[in-house]
Amino acid sequence: HDTQWHDWTQIGNATFRIPANATIAAASLRSDVHLFVTGNDGKIYRTQVSSDLAEDWAPIDVAGTVTFLPGASISVTGTRTGDTFVELIAVDKEGGIYRTSWNEMFGDWIAWSLEGTLTIPQDATITLIGEVGSLRLFTMGDDGRVYARTAVDWEPVGNTTGTTGLPITARLDSAGGIRLY
Repeated sequence: HDTQWHDWTQIGNATFRIPANATIAAASLRSDVHLFVTGNDGKIYRTQVSSDLAEDWAPIDVAGTVTFLPGASISVTGTRTGDTFVELIAVDKEGGIYRTSWNEMFGDWIAWSLEGTLTIPQDATITLIGEVGSLRLFTMGDDGRVYARTAVDWEPVGNTTGTTGLPITARLDSAGGIRLY
């Protein structure tokens, strides 16, 4: 069992610029890892890492004209067994929450869809928890309250307010309940 850190290495070739505030989102799919980041041009880029070999970074090809700010927050999850399927959520430059997905069987990203009517700060994060097909989404609203995506729209989780812009962390407990932090 290897317990030492190894030197940093470049993952794929990137022909685009990444803002200093950008975070990289990762989804594990079978034995591969798919990485996503929003570039300076507002496009979302991805690479796939298999056995320490990475593809070159390339923009995801999603139908629709959604524009993201450089370094916009991305949340992503994927399947680990069966069909390879990715769900990706991002906040556009107007604070709208958008979703797209990709299925290896079909090979194309589906068009962006707006996730309800909630508008959040452009630098807010979206937290995903659960499996593809039964995802739960959480975020912090402009009013400092935590919101959960329901079948109808976004609804506040309680009445307590916090600091606007803080990320939400969600974990499943041993009984299957969701804990928010």
